[in-house]
Amino acid sequence: MTYECINDVVSKRIDVLLHDTNTSRTSLARLLGVTRSAVTQKFKTGSSFSAEDLAKIADFFGVSTDYLYGRSDSKEM
Repeated sequence: MTYECINDVVSKRIDVLLHDTNTSRTSLARLLGVTRSAVTQKFKTGSSFSAEDLAKIADFFGVSTDYLYGRSDSKEM
């Protein structure tokens, strides 16, 4: 899987989690300590989330980082 594909998978999985839990991108931004526009840019440009950000996101949603990376379809940790 290419780097761009991984970023696409991560972004899509985070988007699904946001939707499924009715969590806004603003709330995600607060969790990560960045602005909403910074989060939106990551989704629009395919920029990657840092490993630290992914760990925070996984913990917040109760999923594994393997799930976020698309290495597992199981959301369980």
